[in-house]
Order: sequence, then structure tokens, then C-alpha cells
Amino acid sequence: MAQKKVQKTQIETYTKSDVGLANVDNTTDTAKPVSTATQTALDAKVTGPASATDNAIARFDATTGKLIQDSTATLSDAGLLTSPTMATDTISEKTAASGVTIDGVLNKDSMVTADALKSTSDMLIDASSSTGLIEFEGAGFTFYTGPVTITQTLEMGSADTTISRASAGLVAVEGNPIARTVDIQTFTSNGTWTKPANAKLVKLFLLGGGGGGGSGRRGAAGSIRCGGGGGSGGGTLVTEIPATFFGATEAVVIGVGGAGGAAQTVDSTNGNRGTDGGISTFSSGITSIESDYGEAGAGGTATNGTGGASATSAFISNSGTGGGGANASASGGTGNSGTTSASSSSRGGGAGGGVTSGNSQSAGGTGGESSAYGNAGFLSVGGTAGTAGGTNGGTGSNQPANIHFGGGGGGGGGGTSNGTTPGGNGGAGGIYGGGGGGGAASTDGANSGAGGAGANGIVVVMTYF
Repeated sequence: MAQKKVQKTQIETYTKSDVGLANVDNTTDTAKPVSTATQTALDAKVTGPASATDNAIARFDATTGKLIQDSTATLSDAGLLTSPTMATDTISEKTAASGVTIDGVLNKDSMVTADALKSTSDMLIDASSSTGLIEFEGAGFTFYTGPVTITQTLEMGSADTTISRASAGLVAVEGNPIARTVDIQTFTSNGTWTKPANAKLVKLFLLGGGGGGGSGRRGAAGSIRCGGGGGSGGGTLVTEIPATFFGATEAVVIGVGGAGGAAQTVDSTNGNRGTDGGISTFSSGITSIESDYGEAGAGGTATNGTGGASATSAFISNSGTGGGGANASASGGTGNSGTTSASSSSRGGGAGGGVTSGNSQSAGGTGGESSAYGNAGFLSVGGTAGTAGGTNGGTGSNQPANIHFGGGGGGGGGGTSNGTTPGGNGGAGGIYGGGGGGGAASTDGANSGAGGAGANGIVVVMTYF
């Protein structure tokens, strides 16, 4: 058998010095030296945050100027700049005479309307023009700048407010301050008033119920027979009170008109008195603000038929007096016309017609007419007089819509003397608060005329802001 020859290999070890690399070390990347030029370039590099808001405007660190920080201000791809807060020393016009628009309000030597302003902080005024006029249409005030001489008078209630230019750049305000924004709540039945938010001043218009007219006397032929007296109109109260005086809600009660006196059905008997109207109230929770009621007319007698006395309201000045009911003639003649009084009040009813001892029958009286508060051009006409022979008196007219004043008084019924025809009924008072007319006298054998009913009152609450 042949033998294999085995050759042995010898392994030699060399050091870095053996091969001329004595200065080479096995180091990490971070520990490796950097050249001077490279280090200089690295030191000049600007760095930014690890993350940032999309479209955010970069801002530099004030210490080194090489650190970019994130911000809340953004610039959209369409070029729209947005920021929660922005401050600038100067805002310049884009082009000459083009103006600057903020929140949709443009102002340049011209007019800014209050309706366009989001708040007073949005108000921009450029009064550089010598003829500049800045007007706030929706606020009720007009402010003037430049060499303008003008006086503006604004009316509300019992006090006028005058705005005039006192000197350059100044506005003088005389009289009571006035607010032009108003909430109106009208009550013709009992209810609850709710105070609006941000209320400053409350103006109350209260009118009580009118009194009912009295019925006429039923008497023997050859005697004096007088018609019933007219009922008076409800009293009016107009007052202004700071809104802080009132609670969140207040009770409102409407004065009910008084009933007319029932017709006399018994021979040789005086007529029946009507009933008084009710008061209208606005309860503040501290005190009750109220109007006066209309007083009823008395029934006719052999001497007269007394009308209801004029109603008053004494809580605060500026109260209207309800027209007194007319008295029937002591001689049995024509009933008197209803009494008129202060503007804005309701009116009294006319008296019923009578019959004289000579059996001469007469007509009733006309109801009183009412005019609007502060304006005699608006009228609530009184009811027509019933003619002799038993004609009924007419109903007093109602106040026009949205005009706050009382209704006209009812007309008195016409007297009768034949003993078979009833006396004329008195007319009802007009809305609101008108007094009822008096019923007419009659001769035994026929009923006298019934008195007319008084009208219900009203409460109007106007709140200014």
C-alpha cells in the first residue's frame, strides 16, 4: 500500500508597525476627526424643528439666528395670511384711494353704518377730510367731523335729546340719553313680561278699563226723566324706569272694562249705575305700578244723570287723565257730549237723552274723542249720539293699530216719551279703555235704555338697549 505525503503550513502574525500603519486606530464614526473646512461649513448651517404646522411661517431664534422655530401664523398656497393675533404699526392702502377693508367694513373719509360694525372695536374713523361726515345710521346718533354746523333733535317720550357740534372734533349731547333699539311687548290680556337681555331702560304705557254708562230713568208722563251719565275713560300712565329696577319676569294685569247699568224695567224708578273699570298693573316685585280705572256713570234720576269722574294716575308724572263721563241734563234735555282731556287718554261716554216734563224727548250725547300720545293727528272718534225716539248710541272707535292711546267714548242713547218705545242704549267704549255711553230715559210702560260697557285697558312695555 502506498503512503500519502502531508505538507505542513506555518502561519505568521504581523503588527500594524510591521506594515507601516502604526498611526491607524479602529474608531467609531462619531469619534473620527473632521477637517477644519468641514467644521466651518457645519457651524454655519441653519436648523429647524423636528416637526412643524403645515404652511406655518418660520421665525428665527433671536439669540443665534441659526435656529428656525415653528409659529401659529400660516400662509396658504393662495397667499392668505392667518394669525390669532396680529399687530402692526401701519396699514397702508394697496393702491391710491382704494381704502382698507377689515371685517367687511370700509371707511375712508366717508360713512360707516352701525349695522355693518361687528363691535365698537371694529370701528375705523378717518376724519382727515375737511368735509368728512361720519354717520351711524342704526344707532340713532349722528356724529359729525369737519367744519359742519348742524343740530339734530331726537324725541322720545317727555324728553328731547339734542346732538350738536360744539367745537372742532367735539359733539355735545343735551337732554336725556336715548336708545333707538327697542323691544315692544303688548298685553291686551293678563300675562307675564320677560325682560330682554341687555335691557337698559323700560318705558311703560298703562291704560285702565273704562267705566260703564248708567241706564236712564223710567218715569211717568209729565215728570222729568233724565238719561244715565256716561262712564269715564280709563286713566293712562306713561313712565320710564331703569331696567335694573325689574326682575327677569313681571306680572301684567289688564283692567277690565266696567259693565253698563241694566235697563230699568220698573215704572217710576231711577236708572241703574254702571260698574267701574279695573286698573291695569305692572308688578315689579317691589311695588305695583298701576293706572287708574274709569269710573262708572250714575243712573238717570228726576234731576240728573251724573257722569263718571275723570280718572287719574298718580304714581309718576306724565300720567294721562281719562275723559269724564257726561252728565245728563237736569231738565231732561239733550245728553252732554263726552269729556275730553289729556292727550293719549281714553275718553268718556256721552250721556243718555232725557224727556222733559212737557214730554219732549231728546237725543243722547256724543262720546269723547281721543288723540294719540304726543300727536293730535291720530284720533279715536267718539260714538255717535242716539237720536230722539229711542235710537241707540254708537260705539266709540278703537285706537289705530300700533298707536298707543285710548279709545273713544260710547255715544248716549236717545230718549223716548210715548210709553211704548224703549229708550236707546248707550254705546260701548272704544278699545282701549273708552267709557260707555249713558242709556236714555223712557216713559212708564217701556224700558229705559241700558248703559254701554266700558272697554278693557292695555299695557305696552317698551324696552330700550
